[in-house]
Amino acid sequence: MKIALVDTGVNKSHPQLRNYNIVNYQIETQGGKVAIKKGGEDDYGHGTAVCGIILNHCPEVEVLSFQMYKSGIDSEDLFAVLNYIHFHYTVSIIHLSIGCQMCCDLNKFKLLCHEIVESGCLIVAAYDNEGSMSYPASFECVIGVDWSNACKGKNDTIFIEKSKINILAKGINQRVLWNRDSKYMIVSGSSFAAAHVTGIILSKMAESDHEKNTNILQETLDILRNNSFETINMSIPEDTPKASSYGNIGLFPLNKEIESILCFHDQVIGEITHIFDVRFFGRIGQKINELIYTKDDYDIEVENVEYLDKFLPEIDTMVIGFTEEIKAVVGVDYKNEILELCRKENVKCFFLDEVPEFCTYRNVYSPKIGKRHIRVDNFQKLRVIGIPILMIAGTSSKQGKFSLQLSLRKYFEENFYKVGQWATEPQAQLFGIDEVLPTGYGSHLDLPEKELIEIVNYQLGNIEDKGCDIIIAGTQSFQLPYNLIHANMYPAFQNAIISALQPDAILLCVNMHDELEYIRRTINYMEAVTMGKVVGIAVFPVRKKRTWSATEFVSSIVPVDEIKFFLADLEEKIKVKTFCIDDVEQIGNTVIDYFE
Repeated sequence: MKIALVDTGVNKSHPQLRNYNIVNYQIETQGGKVAIKKGGEDDYGHGTAVCGIILNHCPEVEVLSFQMYKSGIDSEDLFAVLNYIHFHYTVSIIHLSIGCQMCCDLNKFKLLCHEIVESGCLIVAAYDNEGSMSYPASFECVIGVDWSNACKGKNDTIFIEKSKINILAKGINQRVLWNRDSKYMIVSGSSFAAAHVTGIILSKMAESDHEKNTNILQETLDILRNNSFETINMSIPEDTPKASSYGNIGLFPLNKEIESILCFHDQVIGEITHIFDVRFFGRIGQKINELIYTKDDYDIEVENVEYLDKFLPEIDTMVIGFTEEIKAVVGVDYKNEILELCRKENVKCFFLDEVPEFCTYRNVYSPKIGKRHIRVDNFQKLRVIGIPILMIAGTSSKQGKFSLQLSLRKYFEENFYKVGQWATEPQAQLFGIDEVLPTGYGSHLDLPEKELIEIVNYQLGNIEDKGCDIIIAGTQSFQLPYNLIHANMYPAFQNAIISALQPDAILLCVNMHDELEYIRRTINYMEAVTMGKVVGIAVFPVRKKRTWSATEFVSSIVPVDEIKFFLADLEEKIKVKTFCIDDVEQIGNTVIDYFE
């Protein structure tokens, strides 16, 4: 049997390795091309240690050692080497006590590993010691290995069902072979656990006619399961909720979330045919373009919700926004009334709020996320996303953040970029946004911050798997509190989301009345807790004045000349490019230039 060992090389002159069949190759990669020559020594020691463990399990195996790196490796280099081995050598196992936290072309890498395994060659790969998801260890076709303190002997393994981590092995402190200067070393880590697993697989192969297996991967997993002293069966979480097609759409009531849908009606996946409201607010019979700002002559008329039953036969999906305030004012539980009417007409209900309690109607959707969606099978390992992430944040609510997300997506797509999108607005899926985690008004999110981070990271991974050029991610406002005089002012969810998103570039939406020092603090905070940079400030060109009410403001559009002066002054003081939030082309080009 032959194995390919991709590592730091092997010190063949080590006293414990002189009698084994080891062939050393040195590999260099450049621009996807591989140059290879015989020879080389392991000056570092890592590859020698891994080789020694494998040979201790199965001394008769022939080792083809490919010396590739000293202290680090990237996905392009690893892909090129695996591809070269696949087409030029016939081996039983490719062993990788190495891997990448981030992959520049995940699907291409996956496909190569799948082709290698389909050809009858196993891939055994170690997970990252720092706790992240690793490539190729996390691919389904690869045997991914981590370590556990419970595995104390060289043949001790714990098999894991329904997890990207297939098996745990001995990784705790152990004496291994090392380089020429230090013949032995006490080490620990997943690299050495993976070496034990490869050794166990080889020893079992030597006992059986493994070449006749039609599915070498499944056969090997069965062997590892049967020879483990423990099997852990992970529960499969529910996937995060996704809506389907919408058809003709009815909306109720006419509030902030519904207005954002109407402003971008041309991007909705479906056709908005009806908008309903209660007569109490005096908007029945008026045209939408008379009530809110739209970019076109959108003249759909507001209907009375009391006559909803007459219109339902023309509607495929009824979108119901937040109704608690209306219930408090009018005294009618419209949520349950509309649900019952939709049930009778078999119309799909899309609730931005929670689905009513004790609802038995099956044709109901809500984007709410909870504990049942936590990916416990990943053991809290997070993915490092290899696609550029643009985060849109803001200093307050109602300043056009969600509108900017939709406008930028359209602009990038018009410039032939494939856009992935993540959002916190419950109505986001109506626009075909890939992943949604409602965390704003009415979300009732009841998750600890760590679990929230896991869900966000999993959703970003789903977007990355689609092969996008950029991910646009929008957050809720108030990354920093103005003060801490009330517990609700502490932005726990916002902090967790920023940590989970780890954006590469950030656009900060601000108001004209925001204090300069607060803007500075927000920028400093976001750049401190992420690896990203604030590349632009988008100013909402509306002035708000407080009324006699504690919660009500009067808004007015600021004149163009005043906006231009404000933008120039703010840019001079903050030293960050500053735009009016409507200048989508300028903002989009700034982002493109930054990433290019």
